[in-house]
Amino acid sequence: MQERSDDTFLKPDSFTLTNVISAWANSNNPERAEAILNTMQAMYENGDVAMKPTTVSFGAVLHAWARAGNIERAEKIVEHMESLMHLEGFEEMRPNAVIYNILINCCARCGSPSAVKKAQGILDKMRKYKDAGYTLASPNIITYNSMLSALHRSGEDAYPEACKILQEIEMARTLDPSMTPTNVTYTTFLRILAKSKVPNKSIIAERILAEMEINPNDHKLFPNNLTYDAVLKVCGSLIAPDSSLQRHALVLAIKTITKMQQLPHIIPTSFTYKEFFTTLSKLTKGEELLKLIEKSFDDCTRAGVLDDKILGVLIKTTPKVFLQKLLKLDTNTNLHSVSIKDLPQNWSCNAKRSVTMKSQRTNEQIVHNTGRRKIKR
Repeated sequence: MQERSDDTFLKPDSFTLTNVISAWANSNNPERAEAILNTMQAMYENGDVAMKPTTVSFGAVLHAWARAGNIERAEKIVEHMESLMHLEGFEEMRPNAVIYNILINCCARCGSPSAVKKAQGILDKMRKYKDAGYTLASPNIITYNSMLSALHRSGEDAYPEACKILQEIEMARTLDPSMTPTNVTYTTFLRILAKSKVPNKSIIAERILAEMEINPNDHKLFPNNLTYDAVLKVCGSLIAPDSSLQRHALVLAIKTITKMQQLPHIIPTSFTYKEFFTTLSKLTKGEELLKLIEKSFDDCTRAGVLDDKILGVLIKTTPKVFLQKLLKLDTNTNLHSVSIKDLPQNWSCNAKRSVTMKSQRTNEQIVHNTGRRKIKR
């Protein structure tokens, strides 16, 4: 407290401490954030009405534990809210969709099959709330995006379950326009598709991409770097023996990287070219493969995004003499001892920037908006 000249005091209230909680949460100190929340609750229970915690207060602590990847502590926060809402004076503590979204997102961060089951249980609870008329806890598009993220990171073939999620979104959209899928929705689905054993996955990916590209002005839906990278991942993961499906996947991959090079808001990264070179090695061979590698290598080096991972893929999949010529090396050079440092600097001058951009976009994707409100009086 700070004393003023008129001998009155500036006393902290719930809003003040909620901001302090958020500060500790953003400093990766969930223990301290929760301790302040407990202090707020104790003061309120002892008669200080100005210290009444809100769902925003609890949400800030919950978000802190979610960022730390501690599902157990995050669950306890929500369970505490669910117990408080039955007590006089705490009726407003009933968890809403924002709270449950944060919890599902926490499960997605953990990425284990057991965490996915917990996320599915939370989603089921939200569905029941919706059926019971408690719309504030009904699943929204952020809920489904978080659920898809959990499925993707589970390490299992989650394609059938992901299809059910998309179908549920489509059904909900007929009644609620806000339930429109976003590029996060479809990009995560494409990543799940890439891990699946579906033989015609490239055809499915092409259909999804076409739907996303219908309206270039719809920035929430139009594909971004991560989307196109996911399409390349789908093409490169094809395991179908059918030559026509392999050809379709190859053509789609070529169209995708060409589009990425042409679109003004898309910048192919080192990861993009690594995926593309990997895809080429799986879907074509002979003279066609060499021509495509030569053209793509030129694009990659002109963009300055060549890195050691791309180099590793090329060493594994490209004929030795051809690659030595491509890298402008002597025929006696041991390719396995070559690194980016041995090659022209301008070939890789943007590689670090490329990695940074991808990391930022990935963080935006994984820690996507859970719907938390900004703290307001």
